[in-house]
Amino acid sequence: TGATSAIQPLADEADGLSRDIQRLEREIVEHRQPAEELNEDLRKYLGHGELQLAIKDTGYSITRNGETAQMLSEGEMTAIALLYFLKSLEDRGFDKANGVVVLDDPVSSLDANALYAVFGFIRERAQSAAQVIILTHSFAFFRQVRNWFHHMKGQNKKDVALRPARFYML
Repeated sequence: TGATSAIQPLADEADGLSRDIQRLEREIVEHRQPAEELNEDLRKYLGHGELQLAIKDTGYSITRNGETAQMLSEGEMTAIALLYFLKSLEDRGFDKANGVVVLDDPVSSLDANALYAVFGFIRERAQSAAQVIILTHSFAFFRQVRNWFHHMKGQNKKDVALRPARFYML
């Protein structure tokens, strides 16, 4: 009986460790797929696969050609932040069908080519949100958004209050 009573705490500890391993493996899997998707988005956005998100603990690290990235350009930082934000719209904790998405000047410091890529990502990822608010200083980007909203179903109703989109220029 002494040996049996000594085994039980060890069996309990082994069960606890097994549960911890399963939890950690689930977390890794949950981080791996979004990292792979974000890396694909970064490749499409930047036009190269130099920058990558690598899983680190319960988050990510940014690498350039397999090494920890040291100096990111403003455009690279904007790309990573925007793509990460757009990816977070798909998170289980966000109810996109009833949610409000606010983007504050997502094209600052980007060239004209990147502007169109950003617009494509935003349109694809935010279109099913209940409300989208986009603030910008770029008239070229504003025109892209305006054209997107202008062609929305119901946007040509005579009663402006019944239209799904509004545009404001200050």
